[in-house]
Amino acid sequence: MALTDDPRTDDADQGVEALIPEARELHRRRRQRRGAAVALAAALLAGGVALIGGGGGVGSPASLASVGVHGPLPAGVAARAADPAGGMAWGTRVVHSRGYTCVQLGRLRGDQLGLLGRDGLAGDNGRFYPMGPSTTYQARCAPNDGAGRAYMTIELGAQPASGAGGGYTGESMCRTATETAGLARFRARLKRHGTSLPTGGPFAMPVCPAGDLRFVQYGLLGPDATSVTYRISGAAQTERTGPDGAYLIVGPSTPAFCSRFASGSFCGGAGVGPNSIGGGMIDTVHYRNAPSCQFDRASSRLPAFAVSCPRVGYVAVKPRLTDRQVAARIHVRVINASAYCLSHQGTAIRGFGAAPATQLVPYHPCSTPKSTRPGDVTHGTLVIFSWTARQPVTSSRSNYTFFLNDGRCGGQGGSTYGQISAGERLTRAVIMQPRSHCTDTFTGAIGYNPDLGPGGGDAGGDEPGQGSSLLVGRFTVPIHSSTAHIRVG
Repeated sequence: MALTDDPRTDDADQGVEALIPEARELHRRRRQRRGAAVALAAALLAGGVALIGGGGGVGSPASLASVGVHGPLPAGVAARAADPAGGMAWGTRVVHSRGYTCVQLGRLRGDQLGLLGRDGLAGDNGRFYPMGPSTTYQARCAPNDGAGRAYMTIELGAQPASGAGGGYTGESMCRTATETAGLARFRARLKRHGTSLPTGGPFAMPVCPAGDLRFVQYGLLGPDATSVTYRISGAAQTERTGPDGAYLIVGPSTPAFCSRFASGSFCGGAGVGPNSIGGGMIDTVHYRNAPSCQFDRASSRLPAFAVSCPRVGYVAVKPRLTDRQVAARIHVRVINASAYCLSHQGTAIRGFGAAPATQLVPYHPCSTPKSTRPGDVTHGTLVIFSWTARQPVTSSRSNYTFFLNDGRCGGQGGSTYGQISAGERLTRAVIMQPRSHCTDTFTGAIGYNPDLGPGGGDAGGDEPGQGSSLLVGRFTVPIHSSTAHIRVG
């Protein structure tokens, strides 16, 4: 999109205009703040270290003897699969919400879905803890199509055998060996700079036992799906799907098992959210009224998690809002400095209050950094952008998102958190690290998510202007631009 000079000095621009002298003053004073280490570690470990949320009371002690996975599905269970090490089967349950369908994961005892007291959960007492239906506890959700059905694939690359950690709430009580090693390296870096992390709470989580991690893949393939073919050990296996194409596959998340998958698979690591069909252990999806979809990962240029099947039977949704109803002009500023120093330690957000109209990165320009501690100093170009929110944000189920990239070298983004009024002027900032072999411009986009579902902001949402995200606007700005004002129409 073309760039034009914007001579306007009306009220809409004052939020951005006020940032420039403030940044220059901060640059001149070169203020230094402490506390980066704890803030960075908290961000690194954000996402849960305690078992929280709904989900039933304590059950009676249960035998861990093998449970069969053949025959009719128990009432309320959408799919089930054997555990690679034996013992209780795994199962999923479908839970419906306003405009969304959610799939809840756990271990299966009879027709009860729940968790096992192991891997740091409930003192490793071996008991079975049943959990009631929930759209957030051990659950992930996807938006319904026009017929009220959802399509999704969830991959949990290193799920503990306890069953915990599969949803927006309800987290694993142990950390993988890879995560533990990463934390140890981070502690060592901090120690070299005279800083340390706390030793209790989330930083004291035990390592998951070597044989207790599973690669779990589950979801909904649509009403026309009849079966799915997958590989766990050697020969391909085919299983019939449940209601709305529900399926569940569980494999051992070991280095040997994960080495079979192409680069980009989530086996052995983090998970991927919903709204795609395929990837992971799936080889073929079979349909009733359409050709089978077979994955040819070897010839694909896409990463493994991005290879997917069409949503057979999908009924388009009539949108409640359109891009035109959220579109707004974006005003952009660029500040180039030799370095940016941490200006304050991030504060925790409590509850769902008003979103700050101006929310910049916790760094200010500085010419001679005094600290060499990890996280105290960063380098790059500060891109500040503002726009008018034409649609309100009244709950955690909606937000505005933004994303900037620099060509072939990737990018970064974020989202708003808190209540926003229609007509409110919002300002955000991102520090980008330009590289000479990438491009000489940044491209950015701002989007509005009208409904993120039961998971709220934890669901992530689509990139601006993609999927269910509406496009507020896009902009392009030179990396080495001065602080000249840019208006994007």
